Amino acid sequence: TVLLSSEIGQTAINKEIEYKIVQYINDAESFGIKIFPPDINKSFSKFTIEGKDIRFGLVAIKNVGEGSIETIVKERLENGNFSSIEDFIHRIDLHNVNKKVLESLCKSGSLDGLLPKNANIPSRDSFYENIESIISNNVKKNHKEENDKQSVLFELDSSMLEKTETNSVLIDLPKENQWHEHQLLAYEKEVLGFYLSGHPLTKYANEIKIYTKTSISEAKKSPDETVRVAGIIANLKRMVSKKNEQYARFKLEDFNDEIEVLVFPKLFNEYGNNILKMDEMVVISGRLNRDSEPPEIIADEIVSFKQARKKLVRKLTLNISSVALEKTTLEELKKFFKHHTGAAQVEFNLIGHLNKTNTKIITGIEVEPNDTVIAGIEKILGKGIIEFS
Repeated sequence: TVLLSSEIGQTAINKEIEYKIVQYINDAESFGIKIFPPDINKSFSKFTIEGKDIRFGLVAIKNVGEGSIETIVKERLENGNFSSIEDFIHRIDLHNVNKKVLESLCKSGSLDGLLPKNANIPSRDSFYENIESIISNNVKKNHKEENDKQSVLFELDSSMLEKTETNSVLIDLPKENQWHEHQLLAYEKEVLGFYLSGHPLTKYANEIKIYTKTSISEAKKSPDETVRVAGIIANLKRMVSKKNEQYARFKLEDFNDEIEVLVFPKLFNEYGNNILKMDEMVVISGRLNRDSEPPEIIADEIVSFKQARKKLVRKLTLNISSVALEKTTLEELKKFFKHHTGAAQVEFNLIGHLNKTNTKIITGIEVEPNDTVIAGIEKILGKGIIEFS
């Protein structure tokens, strides 16, 4: 906790410190020590010991200062844990815990324990999108309570007081507005400086092994002139040269490292508006420039993960239990595949009783391995059964 607490609050200004913290967290988890996320009812200012594990400190969250934390922790210790988001908003001083602080607490997941859940996922989106109206409702509620007290003191007719609707401070949003996993993780990184509850690349880990054989840290040490690496675009800067031509620089980040990527005008004109976006997951091929310190990649090709899957994946192996593969399931799959033909072969790996025997079946069916096909297969057979090659 001492090491982590000594580094927190600096992640936004020092990338090296960010990777140090990630390494500390990985080291702790390798020893079986869990790093719990920030929690408004459990976290203090700095990292603290919780049983055999560690709880994330609130001061590590961008825009959440010591004054705001002191207000929250003091109220919690004096009057008990917050029972709901309504209770939290009603009890804290919104002058010290303002809109910007509430936004960061929401993005970091600190309020998850208080928020209503949809399909077991905290509704961060509902709270975030309506913070202003939530604060306004709370002010009206407090004003009404003060008026009610005065009406008792001065024996006024309560019907003369302005009525304010305060049943709930949350507003339900349409389902399509809910943050998807990638958005949740991007917001976490924005306010914490790194991914905590997961990593956007995790679900693509098996695919990345097909797209490239080296990580960014390995590519930096590679004796080869050309490299191919995969990661997420960060710190994207679009610039204009002296010849009035657009080019770009950005950081490419994978699980454990990053590298600067330079995109010259010719390539920028080809990819600039379609792929070069913040948080886009891409595969980069290019020349490793060792004259730069640290080394950088001069890009020759930029491919999105969706394009890479279509371009590089040649076979989908569906690992399923032989018992679970019924005739009706096969018919449903066959009907689905007819509408999504492509160049990737479909193969079944039928897993026998107690995983003792496997049977490979080459179907002769070829599909396009896009998101629609992957989602369709997983809907029929279940998640985590597809292997790319």
